[in-house]
Amino acid sequence: MVVLLLLGAVTPIRHLQASDHLPPQTLNIIILESLTLDDLQTRTFSFKRHLRQFGLYKEHNIDIRVFNAEADRDRARELLTEAIAEQRPDLVVTIATLASQVGRDILKDSNIPQLFLFVSSPVQAGLITHIEKPSGSNITGITHSIDIDRTTNFVKHVVANLPFKNPLRIGVLHSDYPASVGGFRKLKELEAERNDVRFLPLPIVFRDIQSSIDPMVKDALEIIEKNRDEIDIIWLSEGPLPRKEEYVRPLIEKSVVPIVFTASPKGSEWGVWCSIESGADQEGHQAALMANAILHGSSAGSIPVMRGMERSHKVNSKAASRWGYEIPPMGY
Repeated sequence: MVVLLLLGAVTPIRHLQASDHLPPQTLNIIILESLTLDDLQTRTFSFKRHLRQFGLYKEHNIDIRVFNAEADRDRARELLTEAIAEQRPDLVVTIATLASQVGRDILKDSNIPQLFLFVSSPVQAGLITHIEKPSGSNITGITHSIDIDRTTNFVKHVVANLPFKNPLRIGVLHSDYPASVGGFRKLKELEAERNDVRFLPLPIVFRDIQSSIDPMVKDALEIIEKNRDEIDIIWLSEGPLPRKEEYVRPLIEKSVVPIVFTASPKGSEWGVWCSIESGADQEGHQAALMANAILHGSSAGSIPVMRGMERSHKVNSKAASRWGYEIPPMGY
């Protein structure tokens, strides 16, 4: 059971009742998605499904409007601006980094609450200043950010028997998509705290994810080849690309450097040596809890930004064996 305490009034969300400041009129919710991606739409579905469990649909009319920016920042801004002008919402839910950044820009000077989810680096994205603390403004949310220090230790264990020198040189394949940039920045911040790893940038330009996967695969393979003597392994940065099978599998097949880690839920199934991922359904449930509290009158800024629940680590020993390598026993 997830119990969220509200700052200044230690009432668990589960104890809020329909009579607690709930407005009698129809509740209007806008959901703005960053792009079309299975992991993203799963979170939209999960959020809506769990929201129904809190009784709001029985007590009031709920009007949920869903918009998709298709990875276009200008389109996201236009969609949200027009939606608010048409009907002022009681809550704006933004899913993934691009939509959340646009929502923050538009809503920061309003009293419309914003709830984000599926954002891996909310601090680096400029949405908040601290995770697991209230923002004090009109925004809160769920980050599916992994513990990168713990994850780096996990990756180092996986490759412990590789003949690399200290520090381990990890090439971070990332695009200029906001979530991917934020993921790389987090790794560089960690690097400053450790002397056993170096995160080296392998940047590519993000293009249309529906029609331009092949050119991005080509760019990724070229930059890997160019830097092959400077890196020991590859880490796929966060963002939409590592969640696309048609992007990951060709990299696995053709990369001249082993692709060892990704946060994609299916990365290890596609041939990455190891992966870890937050659960979409758990994020949807957590977000629905927070939305329920906000719609009962709680301030979004009083609800601490929460971390998503991590799933267990995944290891693909067969993927490593294709490189003539055996992954050491995990021990946990």
